[in-house]
Amino acid sequence: MKLFLLLLLIAISVTAGDYTWLSSYRESRTIGVLFSPPFPHLRTNQAQGSFGEWLRSFPVQKKTVTPAMLLRPDVMDHCHSFLDLDYPDLPRQKGIALAVRLWAEYLYARGENWDIEFWFRTGERIDFNLWLSGMRPYFVGDKLKWRDCDFKDSSYDSFRRYMGFFFECASTGFMTVKMRRLRDSEVLQPGDVYFSGEWSGHAVVIMDTAVHRTTGKMIFLLGQGLPPEKQYHLIENVRDQELSPWFAEVNGEVLTPQVVFKREDRYRIYLEK
Repeated sequence: MKLFLLLLLIAISVTAGDYTWLSSYRESRTIGVLFSPPFPHLRTNQAQGSFGEWLRSFPVQKKTVTPAMLLRPDVMDHCHSFLDLDYPDLPRQKGIALAVRLWAEYLYARGENWDIEFWFRTGERIDFNLWLSGMRPYFVGDKLKWRDCDFKDSSYDSFRRYMGFFFECASTGFMTVKMRRLRDSEVLQPGDVYFSGEWSGHAVVIMDTAVHRTTGKMIFLLGQGLPPEKQYHLIENVRDQELSPWFAEVNGEVLTPQVVFKREDRYRIYLEK
């Protein structure tokens, strides 16, 4: 009965239309249903329609082994479950790019196109609304120019081309996103990241959060994307199998299979103006 009520609540507020790349959406295969926090933890409240609810209701694939993974046995060691997010042929679909794409996909699905924007390191803005109006950016040397293509297109394919332009520019160091380091007193939220290094550095995304019902200590699920597997996935907590796939800070550190993150590595990304 409890499972049925949980599925019903998710179905009311989240639908396939919220995950535009999907042809169908199964409420029974989501982060919120499949990965309950261990006792005595309780999930944090996430407002209906919020980014946190969207991430908690994120679809999960059945885990399958690809030929690329057979060449990388270490991949299976740190991969707990695959997120049902397609991996298009775009550059730099790893690190901080996963957090950026999740934010942009969420805003696009909600029709909040005016909040999707990226910035060149020179200070020039790439506004998605301008893209939708038919304008297209191009470079003359290192100078950004715009031309009117006289073709307005608000389709999902157009959004993907916009994101492709961003990832292409970001991979060369031209593009950046707005993000700030969290203060020590600030509490992690779904969508925050642990981030070490520049754009090409390693990053993991907070996909869901829960707290201990007596101590208030937080645990969280972590997502990442690592080529060449062409898969986004939740990370296995190989150092604490009883807690896995949930993680917790231990003595100010988060021990993932690839990187040990410090508390000062916590960041919040935001695309909205």
